[in-house]
This record gives sequence, C-alpha cells and structure tokens, in this order.
Amino acid sequence: MVEAVFTFFKSFANSPYGFIALFFASLLEAMVIPTGTDFLLIALVLANPSLWIWFSFNAAISSAIGSVGGYMIGNKGGRPILKKLIPFQKIDWLQRAYQKYDVWAIGIGGISP
Repeated sequence: MVEAVFTFFKSFANSPYGFIALFFASLLEAMVIPTGTDFLLIALVLANPSLWIWFSFNAAISSAIGSVGGYMIGNKGGRPILKKLIPFQKIDWLQRAYQKYDVWAIGIGGISP
C-alpha cells in the first residue's frame, strides 16, 4: 500500500507538474483533507536534490495559505455546517467536553496525524 502511494507520488517527481502538485497538495492538506504531501515532497527531493530548498519553501508557503483558508472556513461556516451534520445533543456534549479538557484536546489534536 505504501509503495503504491509512493509510486503514485514519484510519477510527479520527474514531471513538470511536480512543483504545482506539491503546492496544491500542501494547500489542501492544511485546509481540509490529508493528502500525503510528505510522500510527494520526499519524491521530489529525491528526484531533484539540488532543488530541495525550493520544494520545502513551496510546501511551507502553501501550507500557511491553506491554514488561513481552513481557519476562514471554520470561522465563517463552522457552527452552521456542524449543525447540519451532527445532532444538537452531540454538539452540546462535545462543547462541554472541550470546555472541560480544552488543553488536552488541543494538544492531542496537534500531535495526532
């Protein structure tokens, strides 16, 4: 499975679209979905070691932009979207649990994949 994912990302390494794919993969990963950006970054650097700084800079900048986008999505549409997807009782339970374990919730969320 991992080898299949790495082979898929390796196909971008020798492609002229690798840099652009890394940008959008990092952007999406920071904003909404995990995309496996690390595999793509590794494949690109292994294929072009002299460009490692540009690939790293690309991933960092696009991740920062995606984080701002994810924040804006959550800030503007978070509660209304949550109300459409989850019953009120669960939202209330989650809110009470978050208020009780706020530091732990953020810490565990920050270190988990």
